[in-house]
Amino acid sequence: MRCSPRFSLVTSGLDSNFISYSLCTVASTIMGSVFNFYYVYFFLDVYKVSHSCFQFSQMMFLVWNAINDPLFGWIQDHASAKWLRSRQLNILYGAPIFALSFLFGWFPFYNLLSLDSEYWKCAHLLITLCFWDTMFSFVLLAYCSLFTEVTTDHTSRVRLTQYTRVAGICGCWAVPLVEYGYEVYHDTGFYLCLFFIAIMATVFMCLTGLFTRSIVDRNEEKNKTSSDEPNFFSWRFVKINCEIIFSRNFMSFVTMNFLSVGMCHFASNFTKIFTEDLSLFPDSKLSKLLFFLINSVGGSLFILILSPFIKSFGSHIIVCLSFVLVLLSSVTLYFFRGAAVIITQILVLNIVPSGMFGIYNILVSSVIEEDQINHKRILPLSSMVFGLNALLTKPAQSIFPMVAAYFLDMTKIEVHSEGTEITETVETHGRYQDAIVTLLCVLPIVTAVLQLLVFAPFRMRHYSIKIGKENGSKSSVRGESSL
Repeated sequence: MRCSPRFSLVTSGLDSNFISYSLCTVASTIMGSVFNFYYVYFFLDVYKVSHSCFQFSQMMFLVWNAINDPLFGWIQDHASAKWLRSRQLNILYGAPIFALSFLFGWFPFYNLLSLDSEYWKCAHLLITLCFWDTMFSFVLLAYCSLFTEVTTDHTSRVRLTQYTRVAGICGCWAVPLVEYGYEVYHDTGFYLCLFFIAIMATVFMCLTGLFTRSIVDRNEEKNKTSSDEPNFFSWRFVKINCEIIFSRNFMSFVTMNFLSVGMCHFASNFTKIFTEDLSLFPDSKLSKLLFFLINSVGGSLFILILSPFIKSFGSHIIVCLSFVLVLLSSVTLYFFRGAAVIITQILVLNIVPSGMFGIYNILVSSVIEEDQINHKRILPLSSMVFGLNALLTKPAQSIFPMVAAYFLDMTKIEVHSEGTEITETVETHGRYQDAIVTLLCVLPIVTAVLQLLVFAPFRMRHYSIKIGKENGSKSSVRGESSL
């Protein structure tokens, strides 16, 4: 008797479908962690892009962010082309271009053309951000939507989250590897590591696209509902978006997620800059590499440790407690500003918000199923919900770094305008370091308090989606207890 492919690893207690799905997490982790860790440092400190150029590029990036996420969300849910409606084919075909967008930012084309001017540096930064985010949105929007269509209930989603967190740990070697290559072999080592990461990520994403199976056949359902599809920007399209956006759970989640995304990107973008400017590891490269490794792997380990508590107490309570943890850590730093406390705070800001993103897919899946049941939709609008979530939260990727860069830039201007030639290297640098520590505690305090306030109204309920064996019909059963 031939075994089903899904259970080919049953003897080892593993789910092959969950493993193939999680490979894309490895790919996105190794590329995303390196990109977020280095791009602010390289463009500001290596390429010497001015702060005004940086702010302008981030603003233009916000505009593009407002366009591409709902556009891709609608295309992947309503397009007529088979490959556009298939989550797996979106990932498979988008993988090599996604890897190319990762590589683009590290090769300043204007140097090859002898165009070393502020205009070309600004253009390079803007194209890098938009190209990266376009492919990030296209591939990972399909990937996140597939999460809802691979699993059917809260228990299986917690289990799949464990798989993806293990996959995240498997991808956390990227930043330490690139840092080691850059420190020891300089540019040659840096670029070799980047190409290796791009190739590995492409392979993993292709494996996800080829071997992951969904419980929802979107192309078969398309044939049944093609006459009922809304046109882009039609009145019905607007109505569907409004139904999703004005859901209490969706509004509560998106507001909280906006703050989480901003805090996560603030931490990842500025960790290297803060580590260098605060001289946290002046005499030990090994300690610094270990610190970066813990920052990379900590989020995935954190969520794995919390998995039993998520099953017992529910996702909502665990997320709220994570905000309390960040709040306590930030208040501690505000009153005790030692080096060990600063290092602990940077670790908390990198580990806790990034770890919580593993739970967020469970929360969004609940929102998607609630929308499908409440509005009697034949298919779950997974891409549209994830697209709207990305539309409303991705601006935080630019806003938080812009606020931090502006604050630090104004601090530098202030201390240098008041400092004398004799004391500039000591007193002004000390004041700048104090401003960094203030930013590290005040911004997280404000963010954590707001998150607790806006996420309190969120109510998550069980939805069990059952697929009929004979005719493929779906029925939904709503659970009685909230999480």
